[in-house]
Amino acid sequence: MKKELAQEKAIAALVWLSSHPDLTDQFLGASGLSVADLRHAVATADEGFLTAVVEFISQNDAWVLEAAQSIHLTPDEFVTMRHVLLGSAGMHWT
Repeated sequence: MKKELAQEKAIAALVWLSSHPDLTDQFLGASGLSVADLRHAVATADEGFLTAVVEFISQNDAWVLEAAQSIHLTPDEFVTMRHVLLGSAGMHWT
C-alpha cells in the first residue's frame, strides 16, 4: 500500500471514529487533545494525528473489523495501513 492511499484511508478511519461519539471521547481523553485540536489536525491532514487515530482503533479487534469494513479495507489491509503510516517505527523484531 502506498503512503498516499494509507493517508486517505486514515482520514476515512477518522470519519468512522467521529461517527462513534463514545469512541471519539475515549480517543480525545487518551490523547489529551481537544475538539479544537482535532479540527486543526483534520484541516492540516497532520500525519502524526492520522497515525494516532489508526493506532487507537488498532487497540480493539472489533473496532478494526468495523472500521476496516466501513473504509472498504480487509482487516489485513487495515494492519498494512497502520504499518505504512508508522514506517520503521512500526517494525517489531521480537
